Amino acid sequence: MKTSTILPQELSWTEIKNIVLAVSDQIKETAQLMKENERKLKEDREEAARQAAIRSAEIDRQIKEDREEAARQAAIRSAEIDRQIKEDREEAARQAAIRSAEIDRQIKESRKQAAIRSAEIDRQIKESRKRLLESKRDWDAAMKRMEVTDVLAKQCLNETKYLRNLFQTEWGRLIESLCTPAALKLFSDLDIGISHIYTEGRKAKDNGIDRMEADIILCNGTVAVVGEVKTTCTVKHVDRFLEKMKQFKVVYPEFSGKTVYAAVAAIKYNQSSDTYARNAGLFVIRTTGDGVFSMDQPKKRLTY
Repeated sequence: MKTSTILPQELSWTEIKNIVLAVSDQIKETAQLMKENERKLKEDREEAARQAAIRSAEIDRQIKEDREEAARQAAIRSAEIDRQIKEDREEAARQAAIRSAEIDRQIKESRKQAAIRSAEIDRQIKESRKRLLESKRDWDAAMKRMEVTDVLAKQCLNETKYLRNLFQTEWGRLIESLCTPAALKLFSDLDIGISHIYTEGRKAKDNGIDRMEADIILCNGTVAVVGEVKTTCTVKHVDRFLEKMKQFKVVYPEFSGKTVYAAVAAIKYNQSSDTYARNAGLFVIRTTGDGVFSMDQPKKRLTY
C-alpha cells in the first residue's frame, strides 16, 4: 500500500525547502547536543570511578590504621593485664605470708595458753580431790548425825500428823456439833417443816466401802436437808458438794421418796463463796459470833 503526501496548497516549494533545511539543522544541533551529552556522561562516569577509587583507597587506609590502632591498644591492654596479674599475685603471696605468720603466732600462743590452762586444771583437780576427801569425811560424819536426826524427825513427824489429824477431826466434830442443832432450829422455822436430826448413819457404804459422808442430815416424813460443814468455805468446796449431791439418793436410797434440799455451813466464806452457793440454790448458814447462827435462803431452792 503506497502512502501519498499531500502538500498544503498554500506553501511553495521554496518554503518547503526552507522548512526541510531548518529541520535538518535542528537534527544536526540535536545530534551535537547528544554527542556533547555522551561526552559529559563519559567524563562524569570517569570522575565517579576516580572518586570511588579515591574513597576506596581512603577506606582501606582507615581500615588499616584502625587495625593497627586496635592491635596497639590490645597490646597495651594485654601488657596492663599482665602487669596487674603480676601485682595481684605478688600481693596475694605477701598477704598469704602475713596470714601464715599470724597463724603460726596464734598457734604458738594457743599452745602456750593451753599449757597454762592444763597446769591450772591439774592444780584445780588436785585441790578438788583434796576438798572432796575433806567433804567426804564431813559427809560421813553428817550422815551419822542425820541418821540420828532422821529417827527423831520421823518420830516428831508422826506425832505431828497424829496431833494434826486429831485436831482436824475434833475441830470438825466441834463445828458440826455446833451447826447441827442451830441448823435444825433455823430450818424448823421455815415452811418446809424439818423436825429432827437423821442419826441412822451419815456414812453410806457400798460392799463395806465408804461412798459418801454427809455432815448434817435433817428430815421429817417427806423432806430432808443435807448440809456440808466447813471451817472456811471456798467456791471449790461448793462445786464439790454440788457434784456429791447428784449421787445422794443413789447412796442413800431411804431418801428416794423425799424432797431433798442442800445447805452449806461455815465460820468463814472466801471468794464470795456464800453468794455463789446461794445463786446455785443452796441454803447458806453462817455464824454471827457468840454461838449465834443465821441463814440466807436462795432465790430458787435446789432440790434433789
